[in-house]
Amino acid sequence: MNEQQRQQYLDAMGIQPWFPRYILPEAKPSTTCEWDWEAWEAEHPPAITVEQPQTRVEQTVTPASFKPAGKPIMRPADILGETPEQAAEANIETPAAQVRAQSKPVKPAERFRLVTLSISDDCLIVSELPSTGMNQFTRFHERLLRNLLFSVDIPVAPSLQPALFDWPIAGNRADQDEQAAYDAVHGYLTNQFGLGRRKTVFLLGRNCVRYVLGPDTDFDEVRGIQDKDQQITVITHSLDALMKLPAIKADTWRDISPLLTHNS
Repeated sequence: MNEQQRQQYLDAMGIQPWFPRYILPEAKPSTTCEWDWEAWEAEHPPAITVEQPQTRVEQTVTPASFKPAGKPIMRPADILGETPEQAAEANIETPAAQVRAQSKPVKPAERFRLVTLSISDDCLIVSELPSTGMNQFTRFHERLLRNLLFSVDIPVAPSLQPALFDWPIAGNRADQDEQAAYDAVHGYLTNQFGLGRRKTVFLLGRNCVRYVLGPDTDFDEVRGIQDKDQQITVITHSLDALMKLPAIKADTWRDISPLLTHNS
């Protein structure tokens, strides 16, 4: 199992992993656990499945019983007659493309959790958090966020008030598709935090970008600095991803470092 797959398993189980940064003095060295796959496969042979022959069942159609027609229902066209235009419109069939569009299934939005922090009147932070387990915005997340903002010369207030947004909304019987999730997140940030009036907005994480900028937004294509409508949007990895995978800190610095030239 590679490291990325292991992180996905731990994240699905709600387990918060930590990486050692250095070895403490006088600490006993850790033992490396090697898994003997050959012995495990010998003790757990794959199950043998026997395919059952499929029996074809003929479905018979019973013709509907004949019922004598009652008194015919008269229409205006039966008395006055139909014009050639009306007859042509009655024979027009619904296009196949329109039928397929009407029957297109709606893709439900996946479960996600966002944390929002108002750094100042001009700066807003929105970051993705794990949607499973008891992972909240901890002091480790806050310390990492403060270091991130300090590197691009953005002052931070002494105390921060994180606000969590979970999807799907509990008790909501309305549509739960991606468009509904986007409308809910965008309305929440606009009404509660004044998203449109902020000069600098940090969007940290894939789901954060999808449900703030739009479900069709590609995270890798929009990473970096987006300057539009007198608002600077900074897009990079989430705080939780930076804590789990320190190797992506270099990519994060490349994403946010151009902000130094905007602030100067």
